[in-house]
Amino acid sequence: MDAPDKSSRIRNYSIAGFFVICGLVVLASAAVFGYFTLKISESIETSPEIWSECEDQSAHIFVRATEDMKAVSCVALDEGFFEKQEYTLGDLSKNDADVCKFKGRTNITEPMRFEIRYNSKVRKEVCNPNEPTQFWD
Repeated sequence: MDAPDKSSRIRNYSIAGFFVICGLVVLASAAVFGYFTLKISESIETSPEIWSECEDQSAHIFVRATEDMKAVSCVALDEGFFEKQEYTLGDLSKNDADVCKFKGRTNITEPMRFEIRYNSKVRKEVCNPNEPTQFWD
């Protein structure tokens, strides 16, 4: 940065300052992107596995914990179709599994909506009797 006159030095420092600012912006963007990518991957890994099966006069909501879960309960959002609207499973440890068994008052012909509550969070599940039940070996 040896420049004989004042305007050349100002120009050189301006160019250097521009590249320093661009570098800082790139580093800050990478840090923000990395933070949000980490948060998204954490939320995906820790969400419980939930699936449902509906047939005739019953609906089963299966819950497999991928983290320790406190005060787990299943709530039927469609009122009047089941004998009980809520089942409490209690606490589940990581890798534990349990099922909420709802008994219907009549045959289930329409999709039924449920909420699974745990750790002050809520997940929604729809049990559709028109979809074929898949069994995994």
